[in-house]
Parts: sequence; structure tokens; C-alpha cells
Amino acid sequence: MKKILTLFVIGFFTFTVQAQTNRATVSGTVTDGSQKTIESATIALLKASDSSTIKFSVADRSGKYTFNDIADGSYLVSISAVGHQKGFSKIFIVTPANHDIRLDEIELAPVSKSMSSVTVTAKKPLIEQKN
Repeated sequence: MKKILTLFVIGFFTFTVQAQTNRATVSGTVTDGSQKTIESATIALLKASDSSTIKFSVADRSGKYTFNDIADGSYLVSISAVGHQKGFSKIFIVTPANHDIRLDEIELAPVSKSMSSVTVTAKKPLIEQKN
């Protein structure tokens, strides 16, 4: 009887904990200036209050990203990719009533890669030692 009661109590607490962990999903898409998707962009989920990092993700081939199991609170998304300027989403709020958040498409501006002319200068050493 004691074993059955113990199993019942453990099962009850497990069910109660699972009922309280109703967490949100945040998803979105990242593109560049010409509406092409940017794959392998680094996406960070940040707290809106202090910009501390909560989770990281990487965009897939279609530029989509997803964060699962997000607790209630205010957040924003930061996106960085090689050859593009850093981009940010608007601040959004996760509430018990709002569990599936789909962010607007975030567009990253390309960084221009212009090299100025390169000048190579060399000087002959003042003292030259020959063997």
C-alpha cells in the first residue's frame, strides 16, 4: 500500500509540473536587402530589460529560425551574419495567452566591401651582412 501511495504522489507532482510548463515558441525569418534568405545567420534571443542572452539559434537554408520553451517575459531578437550589418527585432512580450509568436521578417543590410588602394613600401637595411 505504501508503494502505491508513493507512486500516486510522484505521478501527481509530475502531472502538476507538466501542467505549469506551458511555454512559448518564437519564430521568424531573416533576409538580406534583395529579399534573399540568409542561411547560417546567428540569432540570439535577448531579454528586453538588460539584453542578456537567453538562447542562441542558427537560421536554416530558408532563413527561418525557432526558439522553443520560452518563459513569459519581454524579449527581442538579435541577428548577425557575415557580410551584413547586425539587425534587431522589435520588443515582444510572451504571456500565457500568447504562446505562438511569429516575428516580422528581419532584413539585414549588406556591408560594402570596398578596399582602398594598397601601398607596399620597403627599405633597404642600413647595414647588410654577407656570409
